Amino acid sequence: MENSVTIESKDKKNKISLAQWTKYLKQASDFTMVDFLSISNPITGNIIKIEAPNCGIWKPNSNYEVPFSFNEEKGHISVNRPDAFVLEKIMNVSKDLNGKVLGEDGQQYYSS
Repeated sequence: MENSVTIESKDKKNKISLAQWTKYLKQASDFTMVDFLSISNPITGNIIKIEAPNCGIWKPNSNYEVPFSFNEEKGHISVNRPDAFVLEKIMNVSKDLNGKVLGEDGQQYYSS
């Protein structure tokens, strides 16, 4: 599986806008919009906060969280190290945003 995949607009002339992304996050009951990510250091237990403006956290259940990072300059959404379960959600988000899913080498993913 890819280290990272992105959702980009199907239309090369337009990017996914912050307004589109924000609207999607507000309508999706399984997403929360955040401006930072919190990660616990497994050795010290200290909480590390990382700035992540307009990031969407997908929570399919109470034990699972996946950050969807929005890059306003590039107009795309990225997800790191997706497994097959997460990739299915990425495909659904892409469809809702009229986008396409690309791997790191530019290969396009298609729904089955």
